[in-house]
Amino acid sequence: MRFKDRVVVVTGAAGVFGRWITEAFWREGARVVLADARADAAEAVVKANGIAADRAMVKQVELTDEASIQAMAAAVQARWGAPDVVVNNAGIYPAGGLLQIETAEFDRIFSINVRAPYAVTKAFATQMITAGKQGSIIMISSGAARALRKGTVPYCASKTTLERIAKGFAIELAEQGIRGNVVEPGF
Repeated sequence: MRFKDRVVVVTGAAGVFGRWITEAFWREGARVVLADARADAAEAVVKANGIAADRAMVKQVELTDEASIQAMAAAVQARWGAPDVVVNNAGIYPAGGLLQIETAEFDRIFSINVRAPYAVTKAFATQMITAGKQGSIIMISSGAARALRKGTVPYCASKTTLERIAKGFAIELAEQGIRGNVVEPGF
């Protein structure tokens, strides 16, 4: 029960990694915000685990829309206050060669894999600082950040960029007692 009554926000909570992360925090006693574009899938995670309403909050969020991110942050603040942990897990992995992938798809990859974690971190770190709460912000990256792969260059580049932003947040938020870390799950 290392996280008993701690507030944890997990983006992409209905996905494979998101579900594992969410379930691990529940086992340790946390109250978890399941942030996902697919609210029904996030609700299914809560139901499958038999989690009581006082330990789960499903928040539908469109991570390409900053207003949606701000609304999510406001809802979390109103219900449970500033979070103790934020896990920027949501991400997309479309494949395609650089000459084949459309520019709009390239932009979508960076919007979800880089811009969204930046906006989510900014929103919740601001709450944590205002509340004087120390905590942790975690970026879920990939070994692709260091090993460029043919057919997935935009994804690899997005994860490299995410890691640099994570390091920047770690440097800037350390003085406030907020740790920044990167986790690279892989094949």
